[in-house]
Amino acid sequence: MKFIALAVVVALAVGQGLMVSAQSKPKILTIHNNKFMLDGKPLQIISGSIHYFRIHPSHWRDRLLRVQAMGLNAITVYVPWNVHEPNVGRFVWTGFADVQAFLSIAHELGLYVLLRPGPYICAEWDFGGLPWWLASPKVIGNGVMELRNNDAAFMLLVKSFWSKLFSHLYSFMSSQGGPIIMVQVENEYGFCGLNPEYLEDLLTIARKSLPEKTMFFTVDPPNVLKNGTLPGPDVLSTVDFGPGWCDIDKHFAAQSEYNPRHRSPPMCTEFYTGWLTHWGESMANTSTPQLIDCADRLLNYAGKSASVSFYMVAGGSNFGFRAGGNVDGDRFAAHITSYDYDGPISESGDYGQPGIGGGNKYDELRRVIHKATGAKPPAKPPRPPVRGWGPVRFERRDSLLDVLEVLGPGKGIYDEFPKFMEYYDQQGGLILYRTHVDREDLVRSLAAGGQQSAGLTVLQLGSSPHDLATVLVNGKRQGTLKRGESTVLTIALPDLIEPRVLEDGSVEPPPGGISPGQIRLDIIVEALGRSNGLCGASGFDTKGLQNETVMLDNLVLKHWAVYPLPMEAPSAALERNDRAILETRRLDESAQRRLRRHARQPQPQLLIADSEVQAELRRYSEQRSIQEGANHLRALEEGPAIFRGVLEVNATRTLSGLLPDTYLDMSAWGRGVVFVNDFNLGWYWSSEGPQMTLYVPGPVLREGSNSILVLETESPPPTLFDAKLVSVRRPNFAGPHPALKARDPRPLLAPWSRFFHTNRH
Repeated sequence: MKFIALAVVVALAVGQGLMVSAQSKPKILTIHNNKFMLDGKPLQIISGSIHYFRIHPSHWRDRLLRVQAMGLNAITVYVPWNVHEPNVGRFVWTGFADVQAFLSIAHELGLYVLLRPGPYICAEWDFGGLPWWLASPKVIGNGVMELRNNDAAFMLLVKSFWSKLFSHLYSFMSSQGGPIIMVQVENEYGFCGLNPEYLEDLLTIARKSLPEKTMFFTVDPPNVLKNGTLPGPDVLSTVDFGPGWCDIDKHFAAQSEYNPRHRSPPMCTEFYTGWLTHWGESMANTSTPQLIDCADRLLNYAGKSASVSFYMVAGGSNFGFRAGGNVDGDRFAAHITSYDYDGPISESGDYGQPGIGGGNKYDELRRVIHKATGAKPPAKPPRPPVRGWGPVRFERRDSLLDVLEVLGPGKGIYDEFPKFMEYYDQQGGLILYRTHVDREDLVRSLAAGGQQSAGLTVLQLGSSPHDLATVLVNGKRQGTLKRGESTVLTIALPDLIEPRVLEDGSVEPPPGGISPGQIRLDIIVEALGRSNGLCGASGFDTKGLQNETVMLDNLVLKHWAVYPLPMEAPSAALERNDRAILETRRLDESAQRRLRRHARQPQPQLLIADSEVQAELRRYSEQRSIQEGANHLRALEEGPAIFRGVLEVNATRTLSGLLPDTYLDMSAWGRGVVFVNDFNLGWYWSSEGPQMTLYVPGPVLREGSNSILVLETESPPPTLFDAKLVSVRRPNFAGPHPALKARDPRPLLAPWSRFFHTNRH
């Protein structure tokens, strides 16, 4: 019901936005004498990046009001392809993907829009915004196409997406009375090398889909600008830089080299207010005085003719499995779930982030913008309400292996050899690979290789897993293999599970499906985010196991059951399973009562009734036995566990009709993912830090009881009593928790010094 109501609100917003667009006066952005002109008047663009797909739709208006009150006259908006086409040919324009509704609010508030439709956006977003299914062998190109290149298959798919996108946004172009005044072609393409044909092909697609007088632009760091743009009058070349390298004259001189004479309005399209953060680093904490000094000079540059877009003005969150990552040689570093970015507007919409960045960036930027423009900004909206609701009451603990068939595809997907995640049509989450090994075959293999030693064997993955692989043998944890580290793990051979003969002579079903004489091997791989810095065929960052040849010493393992675990609505799936089990027990108990009742009756009637009752009992005995077998194995299992509980929320809704936001304190946990009412908050990794809390938007909460599900993959609490989780008012980016991590976090590179050494995006 909540989602239906949200859809109605969004639909009304879209309708109102389109009406405003149709009634607004058409405007064309032009360039004259190195200045932007709109309707014949000079325009200094003062914009800020805000990602609608990282902010709950019910908060879009709130965040845009705060952007407006900072003194900005525009917003810069990425469009992630993978949000709008989650599966090939299936387009989504609702919920978090309702870009029309978002732009309608911006238009209503009088904000111009700089549109950045990719197809690659970076943004520290999964795969840089490209769809995961480009790596699938089932899609045109067979997963080996050249990304961000004029590869025929890639361009065909780009054209399909852009045609759909631009048809949705055509009426939002300024020439049609809408807010979009500029459209970017690609994104920081200079890092990929020189390929003007690719940029020309993109420009051709955009021109055919958008109004005739649309202004197109590119953006690149000054040192790679020559590779990332198209010199000439068709595309405006712009630059990006930050307070740490604030040589404004030098950067804008580089920009002017790639624009026609008198047609190079100085523009920094990404002026960094903060920086990104990976797991295992300290939280980005950038200098407010340095930011304000450079921003002040930039806003007053060349007679106030320079335009700027602050990256970021409001960051948001990497909800779900959408965070990206960076690859540096063999090292993979995943981005944290928060995209606070140490920016002016925090994850919860507050003004600045307490304890990060020094002075209040929002207030300071608001002051220098007012000083530069002379325009008094609107009043600041009140600070957003954030509440702590206290402890979560946990009620159920399940081994992930016990509910594998509930959350995964039944008995799994059979494959002779294991493949990467995308092969099984999976976007993100976890994937489990299972095989059974005959112990005698393994012993013979060990003896032939002369490698057997004290009941140990060696697992060889062949290639590094993407990104973390937990290995279990008969449910017992053997260790974890991390991306970029060892691909070999020594494991202990378990004792054989002997069959048990019951009193009636039948054999007890094997626990967990492990047959006598066999060993069950489970490899659980967690995908923490695809690399968001990519070029060409080498840009693919598939997840899961990366080599089909998995070995135990000399024995090549075959015949796998693969369980993709995208974790879509896991609470609902588990509750359905609970109800099914309860119904089974109810029918079982009913049959038992009938049997006892008929046993007291005369023999002839008992014979008839007994056959009926026994048939009913046999109907449910198999499922009961399987459950008992799983319970028998549970004591041995040390793998990931699922904790289900309830968070009570007792509050009055705000004037906007929403409940206050909150944070979940994950400092007592290791690594995993949390769902609130089946809304995926994203990954936590408290043993690495620095993020120790997960942001919970008020719109996903409900008054009264809220379902909480925690999937802990690293160090599950042994009992429900040991599971501690509290709803708190304030975020915590000061991890890792000392109880979970004794070693120091990896040193943080100075944020603004990384620019010329690594590909930020």
